[in-house]
Amino acid sequence: MLRRTLTGIALTLSFVLPAHADDAAIQTQFAKLGLNVESVQASPVAGLKLVATDQGIFYASDDGQYFIHGKMFKIGETGITDVAAAVVKKQLEALLPTAIVYKAPKEKYAITVFTDTSCGYCQKLHQELQDYLDAGITVRYLAYPRHGVDSQTGHLLSNIWCAKDPAQAMTDGKAGKAVAGDGKSCLDIIAKHYQFGAQVGVNGTPAVLLDDGTLLPGYRPANAMLQVLQSR
Repeated sequence: MLRRTLTGIALTLSFVLPAHADDAAIQTQFAKLGLNVESVQASPVAGLKLVATDQGIFYASDDGQYFIHGKMFKIGETGITDVAAAVVKKQLEALLPTAIVYKAPKEKYAITVFTDTSCGYCQKLHQELQDYLDAGITVRYLAYPRHGVDSQTGHLLSNIWCAKDPAQAMTDGKAGKAVAGDGKSCLDIIAKHYQFGAQVGVNGTPAVLLDDGTLLPGYRPANAMLQVLQSR
């Protein structure tokens, strides 16, 4: 139950060094929760270690008996920043080569959208894609099949990502058209997108991830999205 509860509310730190033997106490305590510790390092707060697991980032005491999950913020001269935002950004950058991208001719901003072909508001956003591009907003799609990777939608998304022209295949899929494929060849990509989405807090589609690590749930028309981007 705890494992399911924590999924999607924490963030993964997959690029740091593995945990050292000195952090065995934390690994042992977290293993009791079914959490696999990938790394342990000092956090910005004295007395707390930043612990990266397969279910996201936690902050723990040296002995692992006390832990906190959720976001940590730093108050700076220009406002507050999410301590883990840089982590999200770096992980996003690693996935972007596998995104389906609709680039604005006069790009001012770029957003990453977790999408599902069976989602009504995902279809609506896609129908208004030209409005986004005209506003200078590049749209990058990552897959997030709401019923899981090994679902009918997950298989359709796999076919879309494996298509010769994924951008056109996405348009076809969201229009209810069949997209040829075996439904499995690109499931590894879909699984990576899905896991990342769950870790950054996606619990519905569409969900928009900004380049600064901010997650915006739900559909917004292009003009509303532009206002959000201009205000940051």
